[in-house]
Amino acid sequence: MARRRGQQRGYVHQQGSMWYVAYREDAVDSEGQIIRVRRNVRIANAKEVSKREAQRIARKILSRVYEQAMRPDSLTTLGDFIANRFQPDVVWALKHAGKKHYQYILDKHIIPALGDFRLRDVTSDEVQALVKMKVEAGYSVQTVVHVRNAISAVFNHAKAKRAYCGDNPVFGVRIPEMERKETHALSFEAGRELLMILPEPVRTMALLSMTASLNVAEMLGLRWKRLNLGGEMAVIGGEVLEPWSLGVRENYYRGKFGSVKAKSRRRNLPLSQSVVEALSALRSRSRFTGPEDLVFCSGKGTPLNERTSWGVC
Repeated sequence: MARRRGQQRGYVHQQGSMWYVAYREDAVDSEGQIIRVRRNVRIANAKEVSKREAQRIARKILSRVYEQAMRPDSLTTLGDFIANRFQPDVVWALKHAGKKHYQYILDKHIIPALGDFRLRDVTSDEVQALVKMKVEAGYSVQTVVHVRNAISAVFNHAKAKRAYCGDNPVFGVRIPEMERKETHALSFEAGRELLMILPEPVRTMALLSMTASLNVAEMLGLRWKRLNLGGEMAVIGGEVLEPWSLGVRENYYRGKFGSVKAKSRRRNLPLSQSVVEALSALRSRSRFTGPEDLVFCSGKGTPLNERTSWGVC
């Protein structure tokens, strides 16, 4: 009885010190036509594995090929899929910080290593090798986790778009245990001494961060209209601000204004008397005190960032 198309034995053979299996599989070319392509896949080291064991491994590989025969995968490479589908479909909808994050992880780590691989050819072995290489190159475990998670996101999207029907290749990938550094908080006296030597407006920013837990991006996006430095309640944009408080609604990150990173960061915070006095003094010296003006800005009223001089407004 003739075998159904896609069900094949393959040809297990030795090349040098390695066992290989040769077979043919269906694929889709760039014009959407189903074509038959020849594959020659390395199985195992011939010095460690017998031919019978190599044939058993080959049967597993061919079984997967047979399962895919009814739904041929695209010949699209990982790099092409990222450029043509993942970035336009997924990355574009992220916040500015998320876009920057993916751009760095994809361009720096994933595309150079795996971009030329077809989606169907990226296995957990390739991802594990990439993870190991990055760890040995000195990258932090946190960075390696970001690389793994980005690969997972790409393949989840490929499965959703029916460009890939195999398992997500990050399954089974091992990552070293993350060793977090012990955090050290400034003592009250050390904080006071630090504030004494900082110039304005950095001093006020540091005081605000210490007492109200604002991060730099939130402080750089803070506008005067979201500050209530008086003793009466104020209504701003339909929201009530209690006396001596501020509202966190947006941030400024790497040249872009945007909403805060998470819903939990959208909040109203009470201000201590020392912060109220510092912000009041800052406003009295500033030339930019309109509702839409930034609390912490350059001498021209433009946003500050890590590359901008820290001049008083």
